[in-house]
Amino acid sequence: SNILYECVRHIKEFSLKGRVKKATLCVTSLGCYYPLLNGHRVGDFILAPGFTSRKRVQYQEYDVTELLRCDNKLEIVVGDGWYNGKINFVVANDVPKALICQIDILYSDKTKETLVSDDTWLSCKDKLRFAELYDGEIYDSNFSDEPVRAQVLDHDKKIIVKQQGVYVKEQQRLSPLDIIKAPNGDTLIDFGQNLTGYFEFTLNAKKGDRVAFTVCEELDKDGNFYNDNYRTAKNRVTYVL
Repeated sequence: SNILYECVRHIKEFSLKGRVKKATLCVTSLGCYYPLLNGHRVGDFILAPGFTSRKRVQYQEYDVTELLRCDNKLEIVVGDGWYNGKINFVVANDVPKALICQIDILYSDKTKETLVSDDTWLSCKDKLRFAELYDGEIYDSNFSDEPVRAQVLDHDKKIIVKQQGVYVKEQQRLSPLDIIKAPNGDTLIDFGQNLTGYFEFTLNAKKGDRVAFTVCEELDKDGNFYNDNYRTAKNRVTYVL
């Protein structure tokens, strides 16, 4: 998909040929990617592959030995990220959500197998209907799309380099310190500090209900929600049940 800020899920199913001694996934993308193997998150890198430009893209390596089964399903969700977003001041409607990856498998009998991203993969639009670093996310759990054969993109491989910067990881888990009713009637969830992160929530509502969360760093002089300092950044997470 070339639709701006829409996410795409790339899918590869494969079967093993024997007992595995070690398996490594190498992957990067034109945009941010999120890998799942047999339904389990791969690695702990947040917003991988990190800051990307159009001249240099880092790739990461993950040990996926313990996640493999006899029959496997690798899914990698790709969004625009820094590669094509407002945060990098480069926005184009014709930039694909592309990835490149390979899985190197070493079997116990010392034979090797390498699986690469090619036209045997499938791709479909993801339930994550919108994702942008300044504006947030829209996730529609009712959305579905029929996977089709992935297209192979002819792109310069010289821009791909091994991971050189630090990994962005979860450092701690915080609970809200207070639930505040603002003077204007808004309900505010106070975590007690400014932070770089995201939040987890559980909902009890009906199918089709829409819940939205918007964040701020401070309150105004009257104690109400204030994020005018974000200028045009929406910073809103929307979830459709």
